[in-house]
Amino acid sequence: MDVKNSLVKNDVICWTRKTIPLIVLASGMSVTAMAEDGYALEEVIVTAQKRAESVQDVPIAITAMSADFVADVGAQTVDDLGIYTPGLETRVTQPTQPSFTIRGITTNDFGIGADPAVAVYVDGVYSGRSGASLTAFQDIERVEVLKGPQGTLFGKNAAAGAIHLISKKPTQDLEMKAGISLGNYDKQKIEAMINLPISDDLALRLNVIDNQRDGYRDNLFNGDELADENSSGARASLLWQLSDDTQLLFQLDHSDVDQNAAIDSSLLYGDPYDDASLDVTPKESLELWGGAVTLETDLAGMGFTSISALKRFESRNLRDQDGSDLYTSTGGLVPLYFTSENVEENVFFSQEFRLSSQKNETYQWTLGAMYSREHGKQDTRAAFSTDIVNAFIGINALPSHQIFAEQASGDLESTSAAVYADMTYALAEQWDLTLGVRYTHDNKDYELTSLYNAAGFGVLYPNEVEGLEQDDSWSNVSSRVVLDYTLAEDAMIYFSYATGYKAGGFNSTQPGKPFDEEQVGNFELGLKSTWFDSRLRFNVALFDYEYEDLQEYVQVNDPSSGVSRALIRNQDAEGDGIEMDLIWAASERLTLSANYSYLDTEVTDYELLESETEADNREGERLVNVAKNSYNLGAEYRLPIGSHGELSVRADYSYVGRRDVAPITSSIPVAQALVDQYVDDLTDPYYNLNARVTYEDHAGHWRISLWGQNLTDEEYIYALDEGSATIGSPAAIRATPKFYGLDVEYRF
Repeated sequence: MDVKNSLVKNDVICWTRKTIPLIVLASGMSVTAMAEDGYALEEVIVTAQKRAESVQDVPIAITAMSADFVADVGAQTVDDLGIYTPGLETRVTQPTQPSFTIRGITTNDFGIGADPAVAVYVDGVYSGRSGASLTAFQDIERVEVLKGPQGTLFGKNAAAGAIHLISKKPTQDLEMKAGISLGNYDKQKIEAMINLPISDDLALRLNVIDNQRDGYRDNLFNGDELADENSSGARASLLWQLSDDTQLLFQLDHSDVDQNAAIDSSLLYGDPYDDASLDVTPKESLELWGGAVTLETDLAGMGFTSISALKRFESRNLRDQDGSDLYTSTGGLVPLYFTSENVEENVFFSQEFRLSSQKNETYQWTLGAMYSREHGKQDTRAAFSTDIVNAFIGINALPSHQIFAEQASGDLESTSAAVYADMTYALAEQWDLTLGVRYTHDNKDYELTSLYNAAGFGVLYPNEVEGLEQDDSWSNVSSRVVLDYTLAEDAMIYFSYATGYKAGGFNSTQPGKPFDEEQVGNFELGLKSTWFDSRLRFNVALFDYEYEDLQEYVQVNDPSSGVSRALIRNQDAEGDGIEMDLIWAASERLTLSANYSYLDTEVTDYELLESETEADNREGERLVNVAKNSYNLGAEYRLPIGSHGELSVRADYSYVGRRDVAPITSSIPVAQALVDQYVDDLTDPYYNLNARVTYEDHAGHWRISLWGQNLTDEEYIYALDEGSATIGSPAAIRATPKFYGLDVEYRF
């Protein structure tokens, strides 16, 4: 991708002026000898560059969270880690369609014709569809969040960044664990794990989890509970040590979700934070099967890795998009009925081969090849009242109180192949240069069939089957150049330029032309430092990116009928910001932490779709749903309890700043007034306070925690449904309320 010369010059000058004083200050910090006190921050080993190394030695903006940290904050999924990771925002309202945002770039289209913006990996295996990426943490070893384009080592769909979940592997130690969690809304979660040495060269690790919770809202229409939890999962790993330098790892996992969903609550009929009355209870279900075989061996003095994986999942998402009960009429509004259902089946196969050099003082390199194949099917159904159609077209062309239905069925076959190389070379004692390149070729075949069912209305909306077959391919070369300099034994600065890519695709539910591939170039200047004998860790990254053909999911009105259509447009955008992360072991008992993220974005070129006018042009505006400022403050205090154990008290306070949203319009004045009233709830800053008190015995057997999330019961809106606003019944999705409970875990 072309990057403007002025951008390069201005960014380098700007970063240099801003960052040199910071680096000079950090490099001049006094390092006090305190090793005799016997406490230090935990070192986290990561594999972000396809080799094991300390997170502080990796010239990438990365947040790594160990198993201990995940347990200390009570995280259950990736959704719980957003506040601890500067630059990452998680606003998950549905586990079947999770959305992760890194540096303002997000996924808001969940059709099979498009790809996620943030790549999620589990044990080196790409998750593929978004619906397969939000599973419960089971026996987790660590979580790595890589920010900025990771096109070289992680490939396509890592243009915004990548999230890598690494689970614990079988060992030769007999280990068992059982835990239970109880909380308000009748929460009940149980988890059990066993690590079993079978022989000197064979070990098995099993983990099961089951999670239940009542809903925190009631459906007054039929008495159902809304936004409950009902999920389970199992994981099995078998490690076979064939020789001193060869091992095989077999992994199987299964996840199941079947619950009533978080709801779209109509603003027409009351406070979105109260109970709701819906004629259709929203449902979400997901079943995921996965298997992988990983071979690691020595090959002529080089490391060879093969990862073969197969994933299969089925999901269903049913929504009452008008957020009300059937045909309720208030204040002269048209009778409302709008439901949607999305059913998806997906099979994803991937194969990666990797060859790497042995570690030495001069260079390290990695060569790899990747192939994947995906087959997906998706049925999207919608049903709405004819009164809504009449309201849009401005005449009573259709009989009232009838149902108009449509279904879009998509079938996707896609393949992706890539080769890559990455090498780090020691230019001098304190200077390292890293060069990486990846070539990717993607191909997609997509067939869309749309069925319109409006019996008796053949003149305006004839019954018809509309078939559309499309195929396209895209190729890309992604690269990275990194120069890092070691200031001292535990301090490093780096400067990098990296590119990323996301394949083009097709509108999943509406006929339309294919949309282009997405490309990004990112400059980054960072500091990684550890001070005072590993008591204090301070990392900072300044970045500036430019996107070409950024894919955006939008809803526009069909000029012939006025009915909303879901399409994807390409636009250009740029952003710059800073991320800081600090953790300080202030004493043997007290640890303080803080992180901060600032992000400024701008749409630089805006593609107007059919029926849009210049008034809809957002060029020069910020990207939507992106907070400019966010931070987290944390503190943990540990107190010995006699000779038996230790009590720790941890609290985290997080802030997410104001955001811009795309204009949400309705043709009905009363509905538009409600949108204008509640849009502040969507865009205003919000706060969150979590706390946890934990007792652990010195023998390492018992761990008992009393915890609370959103302790101030902060009320804010995650999203306003654009489609429901268009039909005259704007619906809101609220954030979760206060949760609290007790965890008990026993290891033996």
